Amino acid sequence: MTGMHGVTSLRFNDKPLPVEFDPKTFVAIGEHVTKFKSYLGNLAKFDVPILATRWGDVSEVEKNLLWQDILENWVIPDDERIRKKILSQIATRWRDFKTTMTRKFVFGSKQNKTPCTKYKISDEAWVQFKESRLTQEWQVCFIIFCSSHTR
Repeated sequence: MTGMHGVTSLRFNDKPLPVEFDPKTFVAIGEHVTKFKSYLGNLAKFDVPILATRWGDVSEVEKNLLWQDILENWVIPDDERIRKKILSQIATRWRDFKTTMTRKFVFGSKQNKTPCTKYKISDEAWVQFKESRLTQEWQVCFIIFCSSHTR
């Protein structure tokens, strides 16, 4: 785990910041929620493999490492319900990130540029990701997915 860039700036006197959770929904609330959500988004971008096809393909070891990273950098309860909620939020941000990479760097205005340096993606992983998006199989699945979500 690389953790979020500048995570020390999210600490007060080098101590992790506390995050509160709604007792019914387990959604993060309180003073530091915006910073916490940003942190989760960065974990999704930098620490979840871009080549995993689905969130279910991300190993439990990797998910446990994400959770440990969060526990080390934030004061939150080590509760399985909160863990599931947070990992679900990371999964959503990870899917959004992959969609953005596809839209901008595979089919969009940045096709001739690489996101590798900015997002710490290896050249090999980027080529594999880009090629996977250019297959007929992926494009058919994408069209089916899009049409089922526009109803």
